[in-house]
Amino acid sequence: MLAIAQTFIDNRLDQIKMFKGYAIEREKLEQDANARALSLPPTDVTDKLVRYEAHIDRQLDRAMNQLERMQRARKGENIPPPVNITVGKS
Repeated sequence: MLAIAQTFIDNRLDQIKMFKGYAIEREKLEQDANARALSLPPTDVTDKLVRYEAHIDRQLDRAMNQLERMQRARKGENIPPPVNITVGKS
């Protein structure tokens, strides 16, 4: 009977140690998440960055298209007029 009680106690102690490890790991992860959240810029700044990125991307596309057209013209190739398509809901 004593051996069964000791085994039960040992099992419970192992479970407690395991849960303590989980709690410590969770606390570390929570601290890391909080630190990362504090390193993010505010929402208004993020919105501006996204707008600036989209603007620069559009400028790059235009410049690449212009460069391609100029290179084709220099080679003497036939250059069709540019096609601009706006997709949107009206």
